Amino acid sequence: MHKEPPHTSLKRKEGRRSPIIARLLASLVAVAAGIWLTTTEPISTAIALIDLEQVATSLMDGETFDASTLENVGQQASRQLEGATCNPRAFQDLAIIELGRLRFAFDANNADEADRLLSSAEMFARKGVTCNPNSSVSWAVLAVVEFLRNDNTTRFNALMNMSFQTGPLASWAFQQRVDLLLSLYPNIDQPARMQLLRQLNWLIDAGFPSTVANYYIAGNDEQRAFLRDIIATKPDRDQKSIAEHIRNEGGDINLPRVPPRGRRPWD
Repeated sequence: MHKEPPHTSLKRKEGRRSPIIARLLASLVAVAAGIWLTTTEPISTAIALIDLEQVATSLMDGETFDASTLENVGQQASRQLEGATCNPRAFQDLAIIELGRLRFAFDANNADEADRLLSSAEMFARKGVTCNPNSSVSWAVLAVVEFLRNDNTTRFNALMNMSFQTGPLASWAFQQRVDLLLSLYPNIDQPARMQLLRQLNWLIDAGFPSTVANYYIAGNDEQRAFLRDIIATKPDRDQKSIAEHIRNEGGDINLPRVPPRGRRPWD
């Protein structure tokens, strides 16, 4: 019997196996591609939302960013959130980003861009309170948008009250409410006046008398009289701390527990 050389037999076997190996490799490539897509897409979404939260948080803490950074962070996060039905923190942060971009539109005197950003901030804030009705920051964004568009309205006061009720001590929302209500004083209704009073009292009692002192320095006569009446009810140490801060900035204030400027305590 004739026998094939061993190398010829091996070549035939390899020839029969090569299509199988090719199909196996193709399957492995397809699986790897699927794994890559399913892992990289969530990763890119997570990275975009982390960047969004970090920048929005920094904005609320008073940091500043250039216009291109805010635009890029907002656009990346918006693309990742397309079709998302509910992500209250991300929607809130996008609203903050759009408000942060407003400054550049105002500086450029670009009314169309400012109106577009206001509408975008309002849209994201509405999504935020739809997902989470207890989002004090989103309610405050809606109040800011209403104020910038229409000034002191019934709707503005209702939105401010919702922000106060859902997060009376939420720092960024707190600051927006005090800034806006104090700037409008005395043209605010009684509920808004009581809300402002409670927040200013909290600032002093919580150890932030210098913040109230700065409000006094920046205020007009009516606002200063309102603030002085609040400060005058506080303990000696707070009255003295506030008076010292105001006087160091070149101003003055008359308080019952603080000697007038130029007088010695024992006079």
